[in-house]
Amino acid sequence: MDISLNSLHGEIPPAIASLSRLSYLDLVGNFLHGPIPREMGSMGLLGYLGLAFNNLTGRIPASFGNLTTLATLIIAKNMLAGAIPEELGKLASLDYLELDSNLLDGQIQESLGNLTKVRSMYLYGNRLSGPIPSSLGNLRKLRDLDLGQNRLSSGIPVFLPNLTDLNTLYLAGNELTGFLPQEIGLLAKLNALLLYTNQLTGTILPIIGNLTGLNHIDLSDNQFVGSIPGEIGSLVGLRFMSLSQNQISGSVPATFGNLTGMTRLDLFSNMLSGPLPQEFAYLTHLEVLSIANNSFSGELPPDVCKGGNLQVFQVALNMFTGPIPVSLKTCTSLIDFFHLFQPDNRRYIQFWALPSSCRSRFITKQTSRAFVEKLGFNYQSNQAVCGRKYDYRKPATRILKSSKLAGTSAPHKQSYRRNTSGI
Repeated sequence: MDISLNSLHGEIPPAIASLSRLSYLDLVGNFLHGPIPREMGSMGLLGYLGLAFNNLTGRIPASFGNLTTLATLIIAKNMLAGAIPEELGKLASLDYLELDSNLLDGQIQESLGNLTKVRSMYLYGNRLSGPIPSSLGNLRKLRDLDLGQNRLSSGIPVFLPNLTDLNTLYLAGNELTGFLPQEIGLLAKLNALLLYTNQLTGTILPIIGNLTGLNHIDLSDNQFVGSIPGEIGSLVGLRFMSLSQNQISGSVPATFGNLTGMTRLDLFSNMLSGPLPQEFAYLTHLEVLSIANNSFSGELPPDVCKGGNLQVFQVALNMFTGPIPVSLKTCTSLIDFFHLFQPDNRRYIQFWALPSSCRSRFITKQTSRAFVEKLGFNYQSNQAVCGRKYDYRKPATRILKSSKLAGTSAPHKQSYRRNTSGI
């Protein structure tokens, strides 16, 4: 029975359990409220149960542990509270589990390690705490593990090599500590690694270069130190990389030039230094380049926008010298020329070296010297570059956020958050 995506309201009647021969029940996307009837645990032939995108409250019924034929359980995006019932570990046929975006608390139950057929597990956006249970290492068919945006602590589990089919690992937005385990480099099928906004320390391991299937890596907002390993240049399928807001030092490896399909590179707020490698010219698909608040020096690569796709260019608070890159005249899609002229750069960049084809758009003989200085010093976004009219009253600062993950073929899953295709 599929009555999803309607405007049904009220509570789910306990009498629904009388439909004892029902194998498919989809109530997703309505306005249902109140508790989930515990009587639903007697619907022993259910293979699919979808209750997501409603306003359900109370706890997940322990009686759900009786639904031994259930393959798909989707009760995300409600207001369910309390602990995850230990009885869910009895769902031996479960292939897809989605409990995200509720108010669930307590620890992740060890019994979930009994779900040996599960391929996708989404628990993100709750209030779960404590360590990630080692029993999840039993889930050898797991492809997508999303535990992000909780309050999980301790370290990244070392059982990861057991999860040989893992495609997406999303542990961001927790309170995880410790080092990256060497074992993470053994996840040969990993496509997306999202560990941002934790308290991870140590260095970024060269063994990450073994993850040649990676499309998306985000280690930002942690406490990583040391240099960026050149082995990252082996990740030729990478489209998105963020290492921002750490304490990473040293120079950017020239091997970044191998990442020719990269569309977004975030390195801002670290302690990186030295010139940018000329190999950046090979990154012709870049749409976002954010390297502000480091200690970079030398000239900006003249071909930084060789591909003509750059939309966001943030290089403030460095020590760059020399001319503004000539290739910026091809950036017809540029929407954020963010703080290029902030004080540490403004003293050195030759403003009048901007290509005349661009400069004439907004600098005339009538333009006062004071205005030219203010243009660089005060304004947050300069859309006047290369033909875009600059309205100083409406600065167009745009900070693009990381997309958060993970593809799934389950019904009703259209969230951009889980779409990594083309990142």
